[in-house]
Order: sequence, then C-alpha cells, then structure tokens
Amino acid sequence: MNKLVFIVIHHSSCEKDTNLLINNILSIRDIYPNNKIIIIKTSTSDIPFYIVDKNISIFNKSDDLTFVMGTLPLICTLLDENDKYILIHDSMYLINKLPDTILQNEIYFLWHFIEYFDFPEEDFNSLLSIIDIEYPDILKDLYYNRFSTIWRGCFGPAFGGDIHFLKKVNNILNIEKNMEYFRGRGKLMLSERIFPLIAEYIRTIENNTQYNIIPVDSLNNNIYKQPRAFNKEESIALKNIKSTAIINNYNKYFYKLWFLRN
Repeated sequence: MNKLVFIVIHHSSCEKDTNLLINNILSIRDIYPNNKIIIIKTSTSDIPFYIVDKNISIFNKSDDLTFVMGTLPLICTLLDENDKYILIHDSMYLINKLPDTILQNEIYFLWHFIEYFDFPEEDFNSLLSIIDIEYPDILKDLYYNRFSTIWRGCFGPAFGGDIHFLKKVNNILNIEKNMEYFRGRGKLMLSERIFPLIAEYIRTIENNTQYNIIPVDSLNNNIYKQPRAFNKEESIALKNIKSTAIINNYNKYFYKLWFLRN
C-alpha cells in the first residue's frame, strides 16, 4: 500500500476550514504514516507548516476556480506511471485501513448515488459540444437510458485508481481547454455526474463497446447510507468523527463530514 498516493483537495476561507484539512491529514497519518500526500489548494489561504512532513507536498490551483475537476490536469503531471492514487476532499476522513484490492482497480468511487439524476439535458448537450468522442451514440444512450443500472453518480466527485485511466478521462474532457465549463463551486454537482458518465463511456469502449454488467466499484457504498449524511456538524474534532462512526456502526473506510463553510 506504500505506492498509494493520497490527493487532498482543500478549500479554505477561515481557520475552521483549515481545521478540516488538519484533521484530514491526521486521519491519514494515523493509519499511513509514510505515504505520499499531495494537497491541492483551491483557495489562497495558508496551510499550517506543522502538518507538513517530508512526504507531503502542496500545490496551488486557486486561480481557475474549478475545484475538483480543474485539478485533474495538474494531477496527471504529478503522479508517476506506476502510482495508485485516491482523491478526497478535506472533509472526508479516513477511519479504517483501506483494502489492498483497490490497488487492482483502474477506477473506483469513494461513494456512489443513484437517487438523484439532476443532469439537465442542456448541460449534457453543452458537454457534447466541448468533447470529441468516437461513439457519441453510446454516450447519449448512457445519459438517457442507463443511469443507476449501468452507471451511477460519483459523490464529491471523490475517486481513486491508476494514472492511465485518469489521463483518459482528462483527455476526453480536455479540461485545460474547457476550464470555463467546470468553473465555480456550483459545478461540483454537475461534475458528480460528468466524471462517472465519461468513466463509464471509457469502460464501455474498452469492453468492445459492450456495456459492463457491474458498475464502477464504490469503496464506501451509497453516500445516503452514511450516518448523518448531509447533516451539518458543529464539531470537527477527529476523535468525534471516529466516535460518531463507531456509535452508528459505520464500518466503512471514509467518513464524510458536512460542515458549513464561510
């Protein structure tokens, strides 16, 4: 598991937001003391020097305002060819050791959802206008007919896998050229649909244009099944997060904390 690189997307406008990151790093270091961690800032706030060790690096992407999706081109340049990565938000806390099986997956989600499609047709048509794909009819069929059966939403979006698959997603979306399409925090929900849709398109093409019977694996299952999902928490102390998970018999790997940011 030493080759697993943790990528943490961090957005902060005040000390409370920064505490999210501090506890996030502590949660990783509690289980994986030596693994490489890449922190990508999507804001201009400072990061406390005392949480940074020799295996932690920090990069700034606050200039493009695209949050998660806007970091993908940078991530593709930071990872080595043999690296396995897992991309999380600063409000997603590691509470259990990860299964070794994830190192075999080219792509997996931290959480999935099937409850809400929320992908307007106008946004889908805009997506078609900015990408160049060989089989647009397959993408259209996935969009119109296959949600929840063949592909599922990727909450966050937060996901992991290998660099080769991530580059394929990035190449199709051509994010550096189409950065405006992903700009603004409001586009996060749209990205939770776009990323898994493109991922499933790639999997279908690589399966000789045949749909995969089994959807992309989800490490922590459905986000709506997590205790206190979508409820704002007052405390962000790591010990409280672990206690909450234990009390609610939540035995997954990550716990997502909802916290009102300024």
